[in-house]
Amino acid sequence: MASARRSGIWTVVAVVVVVAVAVAVGLVVRANDPARGPRVLVVGDSVTFMSRSALDGAFDWTDNFDAQGRPGYRTDQLVPVALRKIDEDQPDTLVLLTGYNDLTQGIDTTAAVDQLMGIAGDVPCAVWVLLPTKGEFDQAAAEAFDQRIVALAEDQPTVHLATDWRDVVDAGPGPDPDPRLVSEDHIHPTEEGIARLARVMEEAVTRECR
Repeated sequence: MASARRSGIWTVVAVVVVVAVAVAVGLVVRANDPARGPRVLVVGDSVTFMSRSALDGAFDWTDNFDAQGRPGYRTDQLVPVALRKIDEDQPDTLVLLTGYNDLTQGIDTTAAVDQLMGIAGDVPCAVWVLLPTKGEFDQAAAEAFDQRIVALAEDQPTVHLATDWRDVVDAGPGPDPDPRLVSEDHIHPTEEGIARLARVMEEAVTRECR
């Protein structure tokens, strides 16, 4: 009798495991189903993290959308995030916005920027959103950061640059970012800025990758 009960328990366990595996496989297959639209991956720091809801709305033409925002992360810390998600999801399009924390923390991430550009170049289509140069960091350092990206992108035909976010944030007079788009900390977007950034990313992807 005890043996029969143990056999029954193991049968139940086996069934549960099989069902769990089937569900997991089904979720993976569904997440990568081309019928659900192109696979779009956005990688960035807290600015991207704050914009997740607006990005979901802007990219409503695909169900294969994922935004990986990591508050406080520099470019060197975002590289493994991008590598892991690209390996898992095989995106058709990659969108990048990085550099805020590189500059505010005063860390030289030149090698990481080079590496991330190479990663972007291996994706079928990529958009790199240039960093505003007005913010809670040295403007000359921000300009140099963007110039590095521009120079690297010249050797990556599938990587496209979006200047729109930088242009609107930097458009006002004086050294400060546009207060309608960037909060008092001179880093994080306001509600209007969040909506504008999401639109910038979606329009750049539509323009360059669809």
